[in-house]
Parts: sequence; structure tokens; C-alpha cells
Amino acid sequence: MSPILTLYRRLDRDDTSLTSIVVSSVNDLAGCHAWFPAGSTPRQWVGLGKRLCLSSHLTNLVIELTNEDVEAKVLFRLMNAISIGLKGNTSIRWISFRGIAFARRHNKTFFQLISNLWTINTNITSIHLQGCTLDAYNWMALGRSLMASRSLKTVIFDDTELTGLDLLACSPALRGSLTKLNMTNTGIGDDEVDILTNLWTIDSTVPSSIDLSDNPNITHETCKHLSRIMSALNILTMADNDIGNIGVQHLLYCPFIDHSSLTSLNLQNTSINDNACFVIEGTLFTDDNKYALEELILDDNDISDKGVEAISRGLTRDRNLSHLSIQNNGRVTNEGWKSLLTTLCNVSSVTSTYESSHHLQRVLGPDYETSQVARQIKQMLSLNSEARQEVFHALSFKLNTALNTVRHLKQAQYYINTKWGKYTQEHVAGVKKLVLSHLMDKPSFLDQYDEEYNGDRLVPSVLECLSKNNDGKPSILTAAFNIILNRCHLLDGASNKKATPFSRYRHTYSTMPPDYSQDIKDKLRNGTLTEKELRDNHADRERKKELYYFRQEYLYRMFARLKGTSQHTARKRRLVDSV
Repeated sequence: MSPILTLYRRLDRDDTSLTSIVVSSVNDLAGCHAWFPAGSTPRQWVGLGKRLCLSSHLTNLVIELTNEDVEAKVLFRLMNAISIGLKGNTSIRWISFRGIAFARRHNKTFFQLISNLWTINTNITSIHLQGCTLDAYNWMALGRSLMASRSLKTVIFDDTELTGLDLLACSPALRGSLTKLNMTNTGIGDDEVDILTNLWTIDSTVPSSIDLSDNPNITHETCKHLSRIMSALNILTMADNDIGNIGVQHLLYCPFIDHSSLTSLNLQNTSINDNACFVIEGTLFTDDNKYALEELILDDNDISDKGVEAISRGLTRDRNLSHLSIQNNGRVTNEGWKSLLTTLCNVSSVTSTYESSHHLQRVLGPDYETSQVARQIKQMLSLNSEARQEVFHALSFKLNTALNTVRHLKQAQYYINTKWGKYTQEHVAGVKKLVLSHLMDKPSFLDQYDEEYNGDRLVPSVLECLSKNNDGKPSILTAAFNIILNRCHLLDGASNKKATPFSRYRHTYSTMPPDYSQDIKDKLRNGTLTEKELRDNHADRERKKELYYFRQEYLYRMFARLKGTSQHTARKRRLVDSV
């Protein structure tokens, strides 16, 4: 059976599996469920058009026509046949036109014929024009018809030439509820971008995602126009445009906005060098958190080690960037990647390791196959990713628990902020890196002057990380043994130069702490105990109880590991005596 008859029957019975139709001269069924030959007769096109309005499950429609497929005088008849069904269809969400030369005939245009599609169909969200040619009348009809849509979110013009007059004609389609606008390889320049930004500034309707890549006429002046709408943008792509360092400076130095919602910036092949990296360091990665960038792409530029070092310095202050790409920058060597590794895990001290950058999860550019530095970077990135997933699952579970135990969401938020506020991605990743950098395979590591943080938060988490992720490894057993044997300072007073010896806290590790200290008991007896002192006593008891459980678990693991060996008795005696 021919593909046309098969398609007709599926449309007639409203096949639920028929969600996509591709009209083209090539039978390419990858990603689609039905194919209609572009070289069919006009009568067959009319049959397809009449049946399009019968389908309630069709979501994607692709129409690809070229001058080789049909003659120019027949093209309007074919598109008119398609418009019959499109006017009554209410299920299509995404429609694409490829290689079509739209022209006016008998004072009518195709987009005038399908104008009802945008008002009747409230599900359609995207329109894509690729390699098409439109005259001024069709651009105007397109703008007016799309303006009537209440659901359109995405407009993509790809390899479709646009002039200033065409842009003004279709400008009604680029306002309203539009969230994504792609204008790649359309021939637009600085003047056209100025028209768009003026339009959006007047109406206060800016698409959250804009892609202006591969437009040779765009220069650094375009960035000056775009700076006026930077506060409303989420995603900006300027790839393959010659904007240079001046363009980056115009784009990011926006003194008249206090905060930007920009999360992704693509500057691939934009003729920038290290000077642009210095601008990025001083604007995107600042302490005032003006930008909250999550993705930065700097591929195919002239960046060297100094540029990577500038980006690395900025990352020490940033807590948002998760994806960084610096591929195909030939002047970047291992020295530049070492600075990035130091940012991800600074091993100069325990405090520096814990305060390293823990949000970056993906870096493209280093040679992960041959470079040892690159492999270490990959290891640190994996620790960051694991920490983020671990915190996400843990907080999700605790949030569900809180919502089941409290009545209101505000109370649940209070529980999270007070009880689990310290359990963050920075904390978990910092602990993992601390274990890897300062505890693994080293004879001595933490002494009484190393720990500058309150041990209530850091060191117990180190022990927990050891027990969860490295069960049974000799290096971990050696690390836990030395923590106790060397009497490392792990508790309060770590920030003081005269640290209290570890032996003072023998009771904390050896026995279960009492419900109330002697001082608290005396105050309870006298009736002078305050609510704050009672809360502090409870928190102190929970901390000591947690440390007691950690001690018991590690002693059990080490004794189980040593049991049956000649060193079991001697080491057990040394271990217990040291505690």
C-alpha cells in the first residue's frame, strides 16, 4: 500500500500513534511517524488538507518544499490545500516550513489563509521557518496572524533573510507572550537589533531566550543595544558574530540595572581574547551577585592561560556557574588548567580546601585522556556533581517529612532553614574534597592548629563521608586510626591559637552524654534556667551523641578489619589507650 493511502487511513480513524507528519521529497522517517511525498498531485494534497482537521493527536507538522519538487505556479495551490485543514486543526503544537518560497497570488498570502489557526488552536506553541523566502506581504501577514495567538512561545527564523522593513512588518509576532526567539543566519545587523530592542523596551515584553548567532553584519554596536534588555534575558547566544572584546564590555557593563536573570551566555567564535576574560571576571563573578550565570561558552576564541586564570579567580567568588566550555583555544596550556584545578580544590590548607569552588560540574576544554591535571579536574567535577545529587535527594526527603509532620508550608520552611540549613552542596563537596586531599594515604593530616572551623560541622561530616563512600579501604582505616591516635583537635576552640588538647573530650567519645549537664541541673533546681540555655544544652548533647556514634562505628570497623591478624591485640590496646 502506498504511503499516501496509509496516511489517509490513519488520519481518517484518528490514530493515536500518529503525532508527526513530514511532507518532503525524501522518505526520512527518523523521529516522525508518517511521511507524505512532496511530489504528490494537487488532488492528493487536497485530500491531506481535508484530513488534517480530523486528527486530534497530531502535534508536529513539517512541510519541506523546494523549487525542484514543484513548480512555482503550483506551489500556491498546494499550500492552499494544506491551509484547508490547518484552519480547523486544534492539536498541532509545532509547525515547521522549510525551503518554501512564499509569494502573494490573487492578493492573498498563505499566512492570511491560515490566520484562523492561531486563534482556534490554543495548543500551538512554536513556528519554525528554515531556508524560506518571504516577500513583504507575507511578512506582514505572518506578523498579524501570529499576533492573534495566545499560546505562541517560540519563533525560529533560520537561514531566512530578513531586512529592516521585513522586521517592522512582522514585529507584531515578536511581542506578547513570546519566550524564545532564534534569528540565526538571517542577515540582520545592528540597525535591525536596534529596532527589536526599541520595540521590547517600549512594550516591556522581552523574550527570555534570544539567539542571534551566525549573522556577519552584527558588530559590537549590537551589544550596546542588547545591554538595555539584559535584566530580562535568561539565555543569550551570540556565537559566530564578530563582536570582539568591546562587544563583551558593552554587553556586561550595565550600570543602570541592579540585577540580571541571565543564566546562559554563549560567546563561541566571537573574536575575543584574554581582555574579555578580565571583563567577565569583573562583571559576571562579583560579590554583589548581580549576575547568576549557570552556563558560559567561550569556544573557538583566542584565549590563553591568563584568560583561564582570570576565569578561575572569578569562580572563587561565584556560587552559580555549573557549565564552563573553553574548547579550541590553542594557547591554553596545563598552566591555565592548573589554576582552574586550584580553584576547584585548593590543597594549601584544610580551610582553603573546604572553601574551594564546589558548584562547577562540567568543564569542556582540558584533554581528559592524556593530561594528569585534566583527570584531576574531572575528579573534582564528579565530586561536585555527586554532592549536588546527594543534597537534592536528602533535602527532598526531609521536605516531604516536614510537610507530613507540620501543617503549613511556612513551618516546613522554618524546619529546613533551622535544622538542615548547613547541609548544602558546598558543605558536602567540601567534605569530600577534604577527605580526598588531606586524609587519603597520608601518615598525618589534621593537627590541633589545622581546623579553623567549628568541629561540630566539619570533622563529623568527614567521618561520615569516610564511612559511607570508602568502607573497608586500608587508607581510610589508617586515616581514622590516626585521627584518634594523634589526638587531633576536632571540636570547639579550633579558631584559637592555643587549642585545647583532644584528651579533654575523652568523655564525649567514650560514653553516651547525659541529658543535662551538672550546670543545667543546678539551674533547673534553682529555677534560673533560660530557654536559650536549654536549647544550647540540647544542641550540645546531640553533637556529642553524634560524635559518640561515629567513634563506636569506626572502632568497630577497624577492629573487624584487624581481627585475626598478628597486630590485632597490640593495635587494639594502643587505640584504646590513646582515647
